[in-house]
Amino acid sequence: MDLSKIGYFIPDTTPLLPRDMNKFWDHWNNFKEPITKVVKDGIQGSGANDSKLLFGLPQFDGMIVHFKSDTYLKDSTWKQNVALEPSIWDQYVEDLEEKMPWFETDAIVLWATLRPVAYHMDPAPRFPGPVAIRSLIHDDNPKPMFKVKYPDTKEERIVPYSPEQNLFAFNNTNFYHGANYLRGHSKILMRAFGTIKYPELLMKQVEETKEKGFPIWDVSDTND
Repeated sequence: MDLSKIGYFIPDTTPLLPRDMNKFWDHWNNFKEPITKVVKDGIQGSGANDSKLLFGLPQFDGMIVHFKSDTYLKDSTWKQNVALEPSIWDQYVEDLEEKMPWFETDAIVLWATLRPVAYHMDPAPRFPGPVAIRSLIHDDNPKPMFKVKYPDTKEERIVPYSPEQNLFAFNNTNFYHGANYLRGHSKILMRAFGTIKYPELLMKQVEETKEKGFPIWDVSDTND
């Protein structure tokens, strides 16, 4: 299997959520802030991310809730709102790395979009495979809104996450991603940044996802 051709996959895991949701909501409601773009990404496919509109209007409410090093803080192109709460997020990171054992977490960021997110690529991770991890902590939209586009064919797909399968990873190197927005509805998306520590375990999980019939987009599979 060619990981560079995998647009996204939703692994066979239980949902990834903070273990104490009451404490999560207190943390979110007390510390979230509007997040604006402050530095251009400067990479191919990031033009929508670098729109002048994003420099004046907040794109998200959000905060940085966990980090092991200052790598994300140094490299981020967005306003930084650090609101650490180890009693919530240390356990969350352990659960994430158990569900995706190929990944070592450096930072956890929460975002709630305030408007549509145009197709773009992020500065990180720049790895030719589905390693950009996201999880929906809250989503009251009537249907999934996160989408991925394959630039070679212009085909696009909505990632079919659900409350039962709220964790997924997509390809940020060979695919664009964005999100629809429905006024009056909201979602809180977890973004994980880190290291692909065990590529062989990534390959194993992607292969198992396909074998078990869990959601996956493989553009090399013409029957998919």
